Amino acid sequence: PTVGGAGVMKLSANTSTTGVFTVPAMGLAPGTSYRFKAYAINSQGTAYSGVAYFLTLSNNANLGGLVLDGFGLSPSFATTTTTYAATVQRSHGTVRIRPTSAHSGASLFARVNGGGWVPVSSGSLILPLTLEFGDNLVEVRVIAQDGAAEQLYSLEVFRNQPRPDAMVGRSVAFMGGANVYSSSSAQQLPLVATRAGAVSGYVAVANRGNRPDRFNYRGNGDNRYFKVEYRNATGALVSASVKAGLYRTSEMEPEAPVEWLRVTVTPVKKLIVVKKGKKTVTLRKAQTASINAASVLDPAVGDGVSIRVETR
Repeated sequence: PTVGGAGVMKLSANTSTTGVFTVPAMGLAPGTSYRFKAYAINSQGTAYSGVAYFLTLSNNANLGGLVLDGFGLSPSFATTTTTYAATVQRSHGTVRIRPTSAHSGASLFARVNGGGWVPVSSGSLILPLTLEFGDNLVEVRVIAQDGAAEQLYSLEVFRNQPRPDAMVGRSVAFMGGANVYSSSSAQQLPLVATRAGAVSGYVAVANRGNRPDRFNYRGNGDNRYFKVEYRNATGALVSASVKAGLYRTSEMEPEAPVEWLRVTVTPVKKLIVVKKGKKTVTLRKAQTASINAASVLDPAVGDGVSIRVETR
C-alpha cells in the first residue's frame, strides 16, 4: 500500500509523535487479511516501512455441517437452518453428534436437555449424550472467533418407547393382563369346551408407548384336535393373516382405546367325541392358542397372551 493508492486507507497519527505510535483502524471487514506500511512525510519526501500483515477476527458463527451419528436429520442440514428433528429407537439410550464449524477459528459447545455446556472439537464426534424416553433437546452453540457473534443450533431428538400391552378375557369389557408384560403363559385365559363345543375368548392390544404406533398380531394355528379362528371387531375373518403374523392394527395414539380380536377354538368332534362300547365319551384334550402383539416401530418389542382350551 502507498498513500493515495487504489483501495488504500490512510490513517494519520499526530504530527508531533516520534518513536512507536498506535493508530486505530475502524470499519475493517472481519476475517480478512490486510497489508500495511508505516510512513512519514517531511520536506525530503515520503518514506515507508516494510510491508506487514494482520488478520481481523472472524464473526462467522455458523456451522458448516451437523451429523447425528447413525440417524438422519429432518430437514437435511443447511448452514442457515438452525432447528432439526430426529427419531431414535428405545435401544438408543445415547447418541453422538458431529458438528463442524464453518470457520476454523470458531468455538463449539454442546449440551443435552439443558445440562452444562461441553466444549466440542469441530469435526469430531461428541462423547455419547444420554437421552430420556420421549423428547430430548440437543443444542450446539457456536461462538465466532471475535468472541462477540454467536449462533445456536438445536436438534430435537425423540427417543421412541414402543410398548404394546396385550390383554385377554372372556369379553371385551373384562380383559385381564392390562399393564402386565411377561410371557404369554403368565397371561392366560382358561376355557372349557363342554361336549367338544366351540368356545371363544378375546385378545386386545393397547398402546402404552409414547408415540403413535401400529401392532402386528401373530397367533398359532390349528392342530389335529382343534381349529383356531380369528375375527376382528368388524366380524371379518382374519385367521390367515394372524397365523402368518401379518395382521396389523390401525395406527393407535398412546392410550387410545384397545383393538381386539375374537378367538374361537373349535374341537374336532369326530376325533374327540368317540364311542367306547355303548357309551359316547369326550376325550380329554387341550390346545393353547398363543397370541403375540409386536410394535411396528420396533418389532423387537412385544407382549403376549394365551387361551388354553380343554375338552370335557
